[in-house]
Amino acid sequence: MTSTSNTPQGLKVHSLASYTGRRILIRQKIDSEQFARAVAAYEAAEHVRVATSIGVHKRHGFFFSTDPQWSPHQPDAFADPIGNIPWVQIHELLGRLPEGSTADFLNTNGTLN
Repeated sequence: MTSTSNTPQGLKVHSLASYTGRRILIRQKIDSEQFARAVAAYEAAEHVRVATSIGVHKRHGFFFSTDPQWSPHQPDAFADPIGNIPWVQIHELLGRLPEGSTADFLNTNGTLN
């Protein structure tokens, strides 16, 4: 990928199908069915279409594009914002954390007590 001023730097995401991507899900104690259920719940709650799965990051969660033709090789791939579902929100959508945990997390600059 060619680096441009719009290309995010220093954040490596891993395909869900990759070894590292699968390990990240295992560390989160989420299987592929649970993950799909959380993404579907996110789409319904946020009225957003997760059209292209970009990958997962060990700390920051899941990244996606609403563009079904998105590819990192497109010259304008990062012109529009990339979607992100933080791990805390995925766990909340799965019912593992109380409702409002994501808002608390975001309102405290990414820390949970």
